[in-house]
Amino acid sequence: MCPASEDPAGLARRVAAARDLAVPQLIKAQSPDGSWFAPIRFNALPSAVFVIMLRTTGLIERPGQMEIEADLIQGFERFQNPDGGFWIYEGAASGPRLSQICRTAIRLALGDVQGGGRPPGWFRKNPLWDLSSEQKLRRMLQRCEAFCSGGAARPSGESEWDLSLLSPLLVAHSCGIGFLAPWQRRDLVFLDCAHRLPGLLFVTKRLLHRIAEAVGPAIMVLVAGVRGTPPASPRIQRPASLIRISQEETGGWAIASPIMMLNVMALVRAGYRADNPAIEKAHAWIIRRFLHGDERSFAPGRSDICNTGYALDILVRMGASLDADAPAGKAMEFLLAAQTADGGHCFGSSRADPEADTAAHVLRSFRIAAARCDARTGRRIRDAMKRGEGFMLARQHFRGGFSCYKRSVLDGHRGSSGVLEQAFFDLPTPDVTARILEILADCDTDAGGCAVRKALEFLLRTQCANGGWWSRWWAGYLVGATFVLRAYAKLGLEISKAPTRSDALLCRSHAAMLRAVEFLLRHQNADGGWGETTQSDADIALAGIGPSTPLQTAHIISSLLRIGYSSGDPVITRAMRFLLATMSSDGRWCDRQVTFTFLARCSYYRYDFLNLVLPLDALNDYLECAPRGVKTAESPSLPSASRRA
Repeated sequence: MCPASEDPAGLARRVAAARDLAVPQLIKAQSPDGSWFAPIRFNALPSAVFVIMLRTTGLIERPGQMEIEADLIQGFERFQNPDGGFWIYEGAASGPRLSQICRTAIRLALGDVQGGGRPPGWFRKNPLWDLSSEQKLRRMLQRCEAFCSGGAARPSGESEWDLSLLSPLLVAHSCGIGFLAPWQRRDLVFLDCAHRLPGLLFVTKRLLHRIAEAVGPAIMVLVAGVRGTPPASPRIQRPASLIRISQEETGGWAIASPIMMLNVMALVRAGYRADNPAIEKAHAWIIRRFLHGDERSFAPGRSDICNTGYALDILVRMGASLDADAPAGKAMEFLLAAQTADGGHCFGSSRADPEADTAAHVLRSFRIAAARCDARTGRRIRDAMKRGEGFMLARQHFRGGFSCYKRSVLDGHRGSSGVLEQAFFDLPTPDVTARILEILADCDTDAGGCAVRKALEFLLRTQCANGGWWSRWWAGYLVGATFVLRAYAKLGLEISKAPTRSDALLCRSHAAMLRAVEFLLRHQNADGGWGETTQSDADIALAGIGPSTPLQTAHIISSLLRIGYSSGDPVITRAMRFLLATMSSDGRWCDRQVTFTFLARCSYYRYDFLNLVLPLDALNDYLECAPRGVKTAESPSLPSASRRA
């Protein structure tokens, strides 16, 4: 740590040196196809569901599957807490429902499950266990059994809402209803409801989030199977046909890996053999896209398209070459090829559910690249941007907020939304709205201008009393505020310059900016950084409170610089020193805090790839501001109200 008396020029030199170290780390991580891929650090659920899928479908008898199972089960050790249960997310309490699923997977691999009339060979002990490894697994299982029998009836410190149906379903599907714990049998109420109302998800399909649409048929098939319904019954064949029809040519489905595995189990339960082409393609797709053998785990999803959007954005802003054989050029071609026919981009290439949030990440990098490419490539990029803008506009709620997947039937609101709303409805949220607003700020159509004004109204409505905005995909309120500040900066708003009074909406937005900055400054830690834990999703009183982390600090540095903070401001100087102090000697950061979420207040994960881009982004923004101090710009303006659609 450098002394506080370090002069600005000295700090700038250290920042430049750090950037020179960090850039090669990002380039080195690029894949040959031009993308960036790094596994999402999740819990043991995807690996456990994969083992259950192998055992209950007969895929375990295929070559190499015993070896994969052995690796996955041995890797469970790093997901187990000292109390014997398996953590919901790293550093969190053990989850009773997750532990039941993991216990079932271990018992299957050890040959402790009868199989319920299915071929005995599917349920034999993995022959790769030697005496030492089997004893080790038995001890792991014993600790998990003790946790499940002694503590599973009590709620854990974190919610497992997303597993309240999945846990008893998988246990009953694997071992039979008789193996369920008493507290899990109470969860069978949900199974009964699903069985008695088989058409519920089909009737409400237009209202549901795509993930909820996709998982419904598989659950219906497996519930019916647990209750003894014959495979030929319409209760099984009707949803099974929907699963089969929705399967993509690649073999996958537009959903996360654990749900894809449910689809495979459901098809086998409906009478499909393990050597059926649909099953074989799905099995190969899951292994190819989600298995990380070096880590002995499965990832819940693939994020290479979103990652590449992040990486290309920072590279083009640093002036990287866009030649076809250069890293930025290859990334650009990958993203152009990844755009769907309707103009969207999926989170990862393993999926086929384009969404506006990832499209915004990609188009942000395209915006800068378009001006630096040759004429032909520039036309392709501008065409992609035009289609992407149309894709995003179609997802705006009538009250101004933006949803990822479809135009939501529910409006967004302040603070963390309920888990049911997040899981079943694609609510507009401030962070998604702000990221899309950055792109639409450059849109020169009447529809784009109207969308900008409506989005600003939405952001004003959803700002919290503390000055922050809740973020759907990051935990808490700190980073939610920074996304909105970046959108304001793109519209020309600055911290030290009030907009013209002729535009009342911009004036109100500028006042909201000041409240947000005050919120950020109020929560800067003594070490210069910022941090916020997942607990703030459940309790807004904890917003902005937590140990400093490199990712949150880097994001805030960049946002403050973009709204006009000087690189020499003490707030920025202290934060930059923290960021430099947390960098390794070879130019990397390792943020161990679990910060990202699939379902707030329920399911969290680490997104390690952002360690390569967000701190680098902050370093670059700092150096861009350092020579000229406070940024200046013309007074901002928005499309006039007369241009509203």
